[in-house]
Amino acid sequence: MQQRPLGCRQLSWFLFAMSMLAAGTVAAPRGETIVIEGTQAAAVSPLSVYVELMKDGKVIQGEPNPLLFTEEPSESFMAFLDTGASAHVFSETLVERFKVQLEDRAAYYEVALHGETAMQVTQPYTLRLAGSKGDYIAPQKHGDYLLGGKNVRCQVKSGGLVAGGQGMIEMNVIGMPAIRDLFIEITHGGDSGAPTDSLLGSLLPPAPTLSLHRTGSIPRAADAVIKLDYVDFNRRNHPKNSGPLPALEDNPMVRGLTISQDGKQSSADFLLDTGAVTSMISLAQAQQLGLYDANGEPVAKPDFYLPLAGVSGQIMTAPGYELDELQVPAGSKTLVFKGVHAIVHDISVTLDDGTTVTLDGIFGMNLLLPAMPMPLSLEGIEFNDPPFTTIWLDGKRGKLGLQLR
Repeated sequence: MQQRPLGCRQLSWFLFAMSMLAAGTVAAPRGETIVIEGTQAAAVSPLSVYVELMKDGKVIQGEPNPLLFTEEPSESFMAFLDTGASAHVFSETLVERFKVQLEDRAAYYEVALHGETAMQVTQPYTLRLAGSKGDYIAPQKHGDYLLGGKNVRCQVKSGGLVAGGQGMIEMNVIGMPAIRDLFIEITHGGDSGAPTDSLLGSLLPPAPTLSLHRTGSIPRAADAVIKLDYVDFNRRNHPKNSGPLPALEDNPMVRGLTISQDGKQSSADFLLDTGAVTSMISLAQAQQLGLYDANGEPVAKPDFYLPLAGVSGQIMTAPGYELDELQVPAGSKTLVFKGVHAIVHDISVTLDDGTTVTLDGIFGMNLLLPAMPMPLSLEGIEFNDPPFTTIWLDGKRGKLGLQLR
């Protein structure tokens, strides 16, 4: 375990900034059952990519980013890599800086953490993406730019700023329309990239390195491979939609999970969400596990509370519990996560056929990447070491590969 002193007030900005992203923990015997212990509540490592915006074959330059204290024009911008996002999402601040053109009177009604949200739609652009490494807020570009999509329309959210290490950062998202065609490698270890005397370098564990590839395959030596099942949650025929639709894609599900709590069990399918700072279970799952009663009232006192921000820009505080066990099928093997931290919250969507679907839960990045406990301690924070040294996400084949630490 890595222990670094960090007070509540120092950490509050970071919790909001990372409230769409990732974390995990360690310990595992190799074999048919792989046990992982020590997972924490909230991820601290964002999965970030560099994005170039192109029109008519030319890279668009944006106005200087005042949040980075530079007067140089911007030729790229940062975005979170988010498998929970069916579309790409730009903040209003980014749209203003890069003079992104919007489709006249176009709107798409998206479902996110806080329910239905009306999103504006951009005109078509070409996106080029590159990986990242180093510091959390301003990581270095890693690798060459590759095509992330041609003639792509993106969603635009109101506002677009969240609390960050240098005050505020833009909240932009690269979602499944690009991820579905990529092979992504996430590795841990090495320097965080932040100077040792900086706030980030002294307080946080090393950030992951993210590499993007057009092609690739998970190594045979991977300790576990989880099959992903793509599901279409998009509402192309929503009665309030107008104008051209944004680029939309299916989202990855992890099937056949088993949750255990105080002798009770439930079966579940979780959305794999690299944009989720923590894991989540639905109210129905919480009721099956004896955490909530039939009236939707908590039976057990929550173990922690976590502030979360979605694409709508709203912030909610959700109750969370430390669950005894989460079993995840991985081919012939089973991953058994012990002491899993998950909040209780319903995310529901009404599909085009009129069916209302409520997610059983979310497989958040606190199970895979470095994470921190909640509630925060005035005496300091212990960040867990991630349980996996390398994570592979094969978008085309629908697989998640894991290499144990």
